[in-house]
Amino acid sequence: MRDWAREQAPHLDVVASSVPEPVLVGDTLVAVFDDSGRARELVLAWERIEPADGQVGTVVLGTAPDRPSELDRDTGVDPEGVVEQALVRAIKGAVPGAIVGALIVAAIVVLLDGWSSVAIGAALGGAAFGSIPGGVFAFTKGTGWGSAYRNTFVDDDATSVVFASIHSHDPARIEQALAAASEVGARMYRVDADGRAEQLPTRR
Repeated sequence: MRDWAREQAPHLDVVASSVPEPVLVGDTLVAVFDDSGRARELVLAWERIEPADGQVGTVVLGTAPDRPSELDRDTGVDPEGVVEQALVRAIKGAVPGAIVGALIVAAIVVLLDGWSSVAIGAALGGAAFGSIPGGVFAFTKGTGWGSAYRNTFVDDDATSVVFASIHSHDPARIEQALAAASEVGARMYRVDADGRAEQLPTRR
């Protein structure tokens, strides 16, 4: 898959690619993106359709980090956006978790002891307690653990194109993958085992 991607843009460097490297099979779907965020969304969906290692892949092309232009560029502390992604997902889960925790603990205290300042303290404690599992659950649910997903975390300023691919012999899974791709608006290709590509019409 990596060689096929490089053939499409030979002037670009490989910035990241998933391991194990997927192999082109008789029915491979390839989605092409200009940014890593939308690619990450699709790869996460595809890894849930085809969870086996090497069945979903990512190849990111752009400017390699050892190029002079990249060595001189200030990339900041988190150019791949890993910390930002984790914080956003954790906060989204922590807020409802805190609300649910506060309501449950306060309700129990009110039932046992009636309404008092103790109930307010219990609500605050319940909020703190509930925010932790809420944040963990939201982060875990919205995160992939496959190599393809992990390799979508790249420096977007050094990225020109992202290829996401799913390799399956199961027509039903390919159809599921096409349906998932229609939600993110990628340029889609069907690639055979010899690397011949056919662009697919956009699904809506």
